[in-house]
Amino acid sequence: MDSRAAAETTAFFYGKPIPAELTQAYDQVVVEPGHNHDVAALSKSHAVLVAYLSMGEVAKHKLDQTDKSWRLSQNDAWASTVMDLSHPGYRRYLLEQYEALWAKGYHRFFLDTLDSYQLGTKDAKQREVQRKALCELIASMVSRHADVRILLNRGFELMPEVGKIVHGVVAESLFDRWDAAKSSYVRVPKNDYEWLVARLREVKDRYRLPVIVIDYRPNEERAEARATAEKIAALGFEPWVCNGAINNVGVGRVEIMPRKVLIVTDKQHSALQPGAARFLAPVLEYLGYVPEYRAIEDEAGLPDYELSAHAAGIISVLPTGSDYPEYEDWLTKQIAAGVRVVIFGGLGFKADSGLAKALGIRPLAAAKPGRGQVANVGVTRRDDLIGFEAEPPARGPEGVPVMLEGPFITPHLTLRTGQGATATAIATTRFGGVALSHAFAVRGLSGERAWVVDPFRFLQRALHLPDIPVPDITTESGRRLALLAIDGRGLSDNARLRGRPRVVNVLATQILAKYNWPHALDLREPEAKEAERARDVAAARQLLQKSQIYRADVPLDETARGALHSLTELPPLWAADDPEQIPLPIAADYAFIGAVPEAYPLRRVAEVWQATETPRRIRPIALHYHAFVLSSPGGLDALSALYRTLAEQRVQVLRFDEYRARIQAFREQVIVRSLDGSFTVLGGEALRTLRVPASLGEPDLAKSEGVAGVADAGTLRYVTFVAKGPRKLQLAARAAQAPQISQTNGRVEHLRVLSPTRLELSLTAADSLDFCVTGLPVRAACKLQLGTHSIETRTDAHGELHLTLAESSTGLGVLSCDEAAS
Repeated sequence: MDSRAAAETTAFFYGKPIPAELTQAYDQVVVEPGHNHDVAALSKSHAVLVAYLSMGEVAKHKLDQTDKSWRLSQNDAWASTVMDLSHPGYRRYLLEQYEALWAKGYHRFFLDTLDSYQLGTKDAKQREVQRKALCELIASMVSRHADVRILLNRGFELMPEVGKIVHGVVAESLFDRWDAAKSSYVRVPKNDYEWLVARLREVKDRYRLPVIVIDYRPNEERAEARATAEKIAALGFEPWVCNGAINNVGVGRVEIMPRKVLIVTDKQHSALQPGAARFLAPVLEYLGYVPEYRAIEDEAGLPDYELSAHAAGIISVLPTGSDYPEYEDWLTKQIAAGVRVVIFGGLGFKADSGLAKALGIRPLAAAKPGRGQVANVGVTRRDDLIGFEAEPPARGPEGVPVMLEGPFITPHLTLRTGQGATATAIATTRFGGVALSHAFAVRGLSGERAWVVDPFRFLQRALHLPDIPVPDITTESGRRLALLAIDGRGLSDNARLRGRPRVVNVLATQILAKYNWPHALDLREPEAKEAERARDVAAARQLLQKSQIYRADVPLDETARGALHSLTELPPLWAADDPEQIPLPIAADYAFIGAVPEAYPLRRVAEVWQATETPRRIRPIALHYHAFVLSSPGGLDALSALYRTLAEQRVQVLRFDEYRARIQAFREQVIVRSLDGSFTVLGGEALRTLRVPASLGEPDLAKSEGVAGVADAGTLRYVTFVAKGPRKLQLAARAAQAPQISQTNGRVEHLRVLSPTRLELSLTAADSLDFCVTGLPVRAACKLQLGTHSIETRTDAHGELHLTLAESSTGLGVLSCDEAAS
């Protein structure tokens, strides 16, 4: 039998497609099989699919499949027909449906409309006939497939006969109800609540069956849905709180934190897509979100389903004055479904359209050419979100000026038009936000841009992005990550140094011998002549014998600059048109040294490292250089200075394939919040670090699982988990101190706290291992037992223990410290 059969968590989703996050976070997901889901493909996920099957009613769109003689009455609230469960023809019809679903791969079923026969029967005798017929149908399903697992929607009156052959009971509307007839959400009366609780407790106590409760709250009432789920769980039932259509990602035993954001551009102006990626992607990525791109009128087109279950929001980046009627219809539906939207640049629809009016957008009279009008334009209002990297330009709004009116609108920047009216340039609104003009300022002769609005705070407010622990690709085990890449061109040259040594020897003795870090060696050299390339490849052979050197094709972002004056110059983590392309985090060395014959300007790489460290550690360190840089005294000096900086910063150097795996894991990871407030990371095993906002509190190591250590860098806090196993983080306003490995140059394979002064650990590194253990008694005598030998040492005045070992692995060791300070 399937090892996942005893499912503990259940989600319900009747939309299409099924969010991948649901199938990762839950043990089973109840779905509408009429959407033709790919059951075989989804069987590879964690969750087991459960097919919805209506027993007592047939929906209007399926009624032509049935015979009139099978019908009992109508259910007007749901526009469906109640069927005669005792009719042989209808029984065959149901069992044929059941067998067809079984053949598709569904081996679990959620049986609904079990009490509908009560709407079509006039007396107790008729009802009993229907009840017995229903019990016989369920028994027949089990007899046909002994390993089937069945959930019932209520069906309390059936339990004496089927209680021993079904596997759980579901009940709707314990606290919050969806009234289909009135299309509204209502609270459940006390009498109904008390009756249902009594029935559900009987199911648990008498029949020993799990109970799942579905309650209903609209999409926008997320906090209320969470509170309802907590109340359901407190009663001992499995909760699922979702919208009335059951097509959003509800709140159950865990709540999924959506991490995808759709960026919409247009096909005609496809050149905007790289711009959208460059300007917005680094911001979204830092906030922990995964940008996905769609172009209007492209072959893939816009998603034909509601995005409320699939994305944290939509950002459009469209030209000023653009108008796409089909896009307007699509966006109207998404906003109606509760999806938040941020509009950059053009609206994508007319400023006087129906959607514009619904959003509170009103067009203003455009400025007419004429003298004196330029003097009238300028900023009329701004707040603390404005002036992030540049001041707003002293000019009027772009395109047709508009004003946003209505409740829940917060203007961040307003402008005076040439006609003297006040136009809204940047604002957050009830539907999301707009940045129609002045979001950027032009900086530099080459058209470089800089952010006027603070994009981090603006997007968080506009999309209502909650503070969550963020998967982080910059830091691991308390150290900033780094990547080192060498282009092999020039390896065979003779350096202009004393004795004219070959560059390959200078590299080996002056760099690699001093810094035993992994280095990628790229030997493609497309610019090199064939004979020159052959000599460099031959010279590379002696380097490739070193364990720290590995061959790799290092993709470079050719548009990256040799300085970082604005976040708009930062490349995204992956190419917008090809997520498999993972560029080096900063520019190639040519962006720094250009055509300068000497390589002194390479020192400026450190400026980019600093710019991506403060005020936000937004990228790992990266160093790329051609071997010929080492052929001059200036180049060797500049490069040596950069390596000394890396050593002083105590970086953690990755291989490029390890970095690529972390980027892929960033895209895959699912963050869920449990009802107890803890966060768990699912999937993406290669990435083991979370960046935790201070607003969420301090990591409680005693209640967390798999935490190796916590490290602070300025105002940022990084939590690293051990190499394998669960990743659960519990946070508290103030957490008790506990032993942990706050930083290391290696990887924490295992960590188990045996007592406040004793822990079991295992660490590995590429070279000699160093690490720091914190949370120990002050100035305590400690012993690290490493199997064949032990090390005696002492903690410092802060209760920290710094150790450097000659070996690269501890094996399974035990660290014990004397609790009494001396």
